[in-house]
Amino acid sequence: MRACVVLPAMSEEENLAMLLPALSRLPQVSGILVCSFGPDGATARLLAGFPRARLVRVPQGGLGPAILAGMRAALRRGPTVTMDADISHSPQDLERLLWIFSREKQDVLLGSRYAPGGRIVGWDAFRHFLSRAANSLARLALRSEARDLTGGFRVYSPRAVRAILKTAWKLPSHAYSFQLSSLALCERSGLRVAEAPITFRERVHGESKTFSFRGMAMFAGTLLRLAARRD
Repeated sequence: MRACVVLPAMSEEENLAMLLPALSRLPQVSGILVCSFGPDGATARLLAGFPRARLVRVPQGGLGPAILAGMRAALRRGPTVTMDADISHSPQDLERLLWIFSREKQDVLLGSRYAPGGRIVGWDAFRHFLSRAANSLARLALRSEARDLTGGFRVYSPRAVRAILKTAWKLPSHAYSFQLSSLALCERSGLRVAEAPITFRERVHGESKTFSFRGMAMFAGTLLRLAARRD
């Protein structure tokens, strides 16, 4: 089984220069789609050195539209993987996730920071608290069995991708809200969702485009809407 990797990215050239060689060496990866929602001239030049990688330009900003654009481009290539472009997600973990996915026949496999054996490296205590509190509250409100509802390291079957794209217009663009909404959609569609532990490492180069108090407020609003509507 070979999968297509979708990397939503904005000004991540320094990280991509290290991530792309590692992904290109994995025999399970059939293609790499770097979905750019920012200035992409330097990204395009970088990708020229990687035959299996190509640039997908995203006219509308935000992580959600970038992932959706990658999913559309990857749909006919088998399973679709979404990963952060900042090296927070490990290619070694990806190799293991794809091995599990190919044997367990899930529709969505979450690379989970909070499954037994998962861990986070490089966060301070406050960041740990916010993330755990948000995921615990989401799990309770949505009656989900998943422990990591906001993470972006996921493997989707073509059936799951089609379900997401079918209602893409309903999904918010911001990172946490998009991840939460897309997972809720999959669970409520009766798709098989499982988790496997990963090690998440805080980025070394560049600044996070997702973590902010505004983003957390948007996440809270999305959670309330999803909890109130269970269709």
